Amino acid sequence: MASKTITNVYKQSKRNRTSVKVEGKSESTKVQEASSPSIRTDDEILRDFDLALEYGPCIGISRLERWQRADKHGLSPPTEVKDMVIKHPDNVAYTHSLWDDYNI
Repeated sequence: MASKTITNVYKQSKRNRTSVKVEGKSESTKVQEASSPSIRTDDEILRDFDLALEYGPCIGISRLERWQRADKHGLSPPTEVKDMVIKHPDNVAYTHSLWDDYNI
C-alpha cells in the first residue's frame, strides 16, 4: 500500500523567478515595490484603530469619543485618527466605527 503525501495529491507549480538587474534593482524588486504601497490609506488606519483592543470597546460610541477616552486614560491612541475624524465631521465612514453597521 503506497503512502499518500500532500505532494503526491497536489501538483506543485513553481514560478520562473528570473531577475534582471535594471538601474541597481532587480526587476522582481520593482514589481514588489509597485504592488505593495508604503502609504496606508485612511480606511486602513481607521480599521486598525477599530480593531485595536488596547483602546477599549468601540460599541455605542463614535471614533472621536473612543479616541478621547483612550487619550484620557493615557493609552496613546494614534493622533492621525483624531485628525481624520475632525477633518471629516459629517462623513459617517470617518466618524463611526466599522462595528456600527451590525446589531450587536
